[in-house]
Amino acid sequence: MESHSIIAVKPEDTNPKKRPEDSDIKTFCTINADENQSGATIFVKYMNAELTDSTFIRPLIIVEDMDLSSLSNGLSIDLDTILLMDGMNELSQIFDIIYVDFNDGLDDISRNGACLRKVLLEINKHRFKYSDESYIVGLGTGGLIAKLAVYLLESGNIDHKIKKIITINSPFRGINIPPSLQSFIKQVYYLGKSISFWYDGLKKTFAPYVALIDSKLMQQLLIYKTWNNSMQEYNLFLSNNLGLRYSPKNCETVLISNGNYRNYTLSSPNRQFIHIESTICPAGGKAFGIGTDIGVRGYTMPNRKMEEVYYGAMRVFLRFL
Repeated sequence: MESHSIIAVKPEDTNPKKRPEDSDIKTFCTINADENQSGATIFVKYMNAELTDSTFIRPLIIVEDMDLSSLSNGLSIDLDTILLMDGMNELSQIFDIIYVDFNDGLDDISRNGACLRKVLLEINKHRFKYSDESYIVGLGTGGLIAKLAVYLLESGNIDHKIKKIITINSPFRGINIPPSLQSFIKQVYYLGKSISFWYDGLKKTFAPYVALIDSKLMQQLLIYKTWNNSMQEYNLFLSNNLGLRYSPKNCETVLISNGNYRNYTLSSPNRQFIHIESTICPAGGKAFGIGTDIGVRGYTMPNRKMEEVYYGAMRVFLRFL
């Protein structure tokens, strides 16, 4: 079975309009936030809403990956986008396609797991009198959340009516963002804060990346940390059945990973992202002053195809009266 991790998406409408009443995609329900979870909106494309009076015959539940829309100028994945993927039109003829959109896609895994538990119970309340068991597809971190939600149901001896969980490229051992890249992002952001009185471009550009690194989800999943060296949250992630150790007992679990889907060598912590070089200029040098030339080069990928991103000079001039 082949998985596709690169999905073409369209920009989010800056003036969103209500989905037309005759659209095939409907809002099934909204899970309100509470102290244990942040809530979600559930969208559905029914296999045959008229025949079943908007109940489910064969649910295919797609659980979203972490929300990265803040890093991509509003680009997002929703059920409209999912249905454009290869094969989805055919699947929608034999499944009720359900999409789980969390209110906070970067929230704690346990909290979104508790939310998905509520979603699964709500789906089971709206089954057709003759229905098949559900299939769950967890995209990325959605796979972790799906396994946890089913675990919570099984722990409560609840019949979850799940036939199979399929996880696609889910980070069961955590996520590796090389420390060099984390440090670069943080340092440039704080540099931008310090000069934001004159220029706020750096701060605005890097703020979403800092928010991602500092999010509850990433603090659980990051294998290495440069700003906060505590590994407590990651160790809890591995030990509390949130990672690979747990498999639901009353349904089949299939883990799919095409690994490094861009065909690059995976980044290790010591890979170089930024190269800074300087040349000391003696008095009477290039700019008739004492100082240094500074060049900064960044790698498109670690240790690959270096491009110059900055070149400047620092000089101290002497004035003779």
